[in-house]
Amino acid sequence: MKLRVARRAGGGCAVRTMGTVFGLVFLLAGLFFTGFMGREVWRDIEARGWTRTPCRVVSSFAALNGPDERPYSFRVRYRYRFGGREYASSVMRRGYTGGSDFRKVQLLLLRYPTGARATCWVNPENPSQAVLEQRSLLFGLIVLFPLLFVAVGAGIIALAWRKSATGPAGPEALAHASGTVQKARKAARIFCLVFGVIALGGAAAMLPWMTGPLRARMWKPVTARVIASNIRRHESTNNDGRRSVTWNADILYEYEVGGHRYRSNRWGWVTGSSSGSTSKRKLVRRHPRGSTLTVWVDPGDPTRAVAVRGYTLGHLLFLIPLAAALGAGLLYRLSGRAFASKPYEGAAPPAGEERRTEGPLVLTPGRSRIWKVVGILLFTLIWNGIISVFLWQVVQGFRAGRPDWFLTLFMAPFVLVGLFCAGLFVYAVLGLANPATTLTVTPGTPRLGGRIRVAWRTRGAAGRLQRLRLVLEGSESATYRRGNNSRTDTRVFAVFPLADLSQRLEMVAGEASLEIPQDTMHTFHAASNKILWQLKVEGEVRHWPDASDSWEIEVTPAPAGEEDPWES
Repeated sequence: MKLRVARRAGGGCAVRTMGTVFGLVFLLAGLFFTGFMGREVWRDIEARGWTRTPCRVVSSFAALNGPDERPYSFRVRYRYRFGGREYASSVMRRGYTGGSDFRKVQLLLLRYPTGARATCWVNPENPSQAVLEQRSLLFGLIVLFPLLFVAVGAGIIALAWRKSATGPAGPEALAHASGTVQKARKAARIFCLVFGVIALGGAAAMLPWMTGPLRARMWKPVTARVIASNIRRHESTNNDGRRSVTWNADILYEYEVGGHRYRSNRWGWVTGSSSGSTSKRKLVRRHPRGSTLTVWVDPGDPTRAVAVRGYTLGHLLFLIPLAAALGAGLLYRLSGRAFASKPYEGAAPPAGEERRTEGPLVLTPGRSRIWKVVGILLFTLIWNGIISVFLWQVVQGFRAGRPDWFLTLFMAPFVLVGLFCAGLFVYAVLGLANPATTLTVTPGTPRLGGRIRVAWRTRGAAGRLQRLRLVLEGSESATYRRGNNSRTDTRVFAVFPLADLSQRLEMVAGEASLEIPQDTMHTFHAASNKILWQLKVEGEVRHWPDASDSWEIEVTPAPAGEEDPWES
């Protein structure tokens, strides 16, 4: 019997041209931004070689830039002597234009008050150029972002001009396919690891938001006076040229601790702007200029204060990187299965070449149950995280007395699905406490017409089981293409009971065997057709989720020389 091997055709001139043009767009854009950002990083590195020089702060104050993304800034002017001459500068740091958090401005005011002695860095080649602080070299990591575009563009061009290749034929095909699968598996896992690291980095950046309410429980209440209360409008332009507008309430308040006055504009732990200005305007009207309110101040650092110290709906944003990290972990786990090497592709291997395990194969349910819970949790977090954005708008409408009934009715089925997923997750978690049944299959890869022996051992509270069934099941799946749509049909063509137990001692441990009929079909994997064999354990538990597990096993063809009824 010959082994069919798929061949890869050449790309052609048109495909190579399109791939080259598409890749060049990414490559050139990445190189442009890499050069632009790299120049800024290099200037920061050069500034670190400037001469440290004593200076005196002539004036420093907090300035209001206006209703933009960076409303507050630290303005400073200092004098220094260099080379026998006196100079003045007002540059605090390269690239500094202010920010939205007033606390950072206040820290600079405390560090550089008027009349203070400080140290600045002076450019020896141009003494009139100086900075009061150096920018962190961590800013240089921003260069890694455009380098991703460079790598993507180079990869697209390389794929477009890759030479056509033909897979080896005959017995060498399995080794060639195995190597290809190993490379694909490695690439998939590297992608999952990189994506997971990025997601965990985002979660780490949001960690202060999540731990803030816990730390604020020890903070002290202080009466503050509102000195400015505004609503800020932020505009951005989409790729299609349309403008989107977001809003945020900016309330600057002043409080006194230990005889010193401090200012802050932090309202809650989660900052930023969002669509819809109704709730922001109500907050600004509720706290006008001159009004008082109670804020919570960190006794160890009086510059830290917050008006709302508890958790809010904005903390649900933490679920996004967390779900992405869990998804990366799940994909990393499943990549081994998705790119698993098949024993043969499209047809049975020649006699004597099938991969066969005569020894026992141990099947444990622990990891399969855990990853089932992780998968349900991942889907639940993503689904509920998305609908929570729209659900928040529904809640805000009811709180404002102007409910959006269309959006409410539209969201109702999605909320029900989210609740169902949450219940399904709880159901799956309860299933982890079920007794676990381990199977030992001999031989590990049985043949058609051969005998398979299955031994089981149940660990945990086996007395909770009311019934335990073991079944060998064969199923066929076929994928059909109709126009632009594809459909997959699956049917079970064989069910062979191994054991049906109700006595406790029998369910704890035992052994059963059966002969797989030769007139059935062996394991088969093709592009649009599959034949799968599974060993299933179905345990019934009263008033609790059932203890059900399944494992895919490989059934090889009948030995050479015996008739195979599926061969034509």
